[in-house]
Amino acid sequence: MRETYPTTAREVLMELTAMEAVIKDVMQQVIDKRKMDLSSLESRINLVCDAAVALPAEQSQPLLPVIEKIIANLDHLTADLKESFSNLPRLHSETAPSAAAMAYGRSNRNNR
Repeated sequence: MRETYPTTAREVLMELTAMEAVIKDVMQQVIDKRKMDLSSLESRINLVCDAAVALPAEQSQPLLPVIEKIIANLDHLTADLKESFSNLPRLHSETAPSAAAMAYGRSNRNNR
């Protein structure tokens, strides 16, 4: 995928197409119970959606079917992930990961 902000409808479409392929690959990895890396997916989705919204309406309108397909694939991926990991034990603590990270950062700073 691109490392720069897409600025034209063609660039946004290319990025959407690349993201669609990545999402389908991740979906297959879930089915195959293989390890996957989702770390950059959310930021790339945000970036390309922001770029699509920034386009004039007549340029972004033709992108809607591709965006809708990506949303449907993300919904399927979410369901597949929930199903694959539903048997994992629940944490006793319902602390959000961000809260834990913030607490760790605070305690780490206090120990310096």
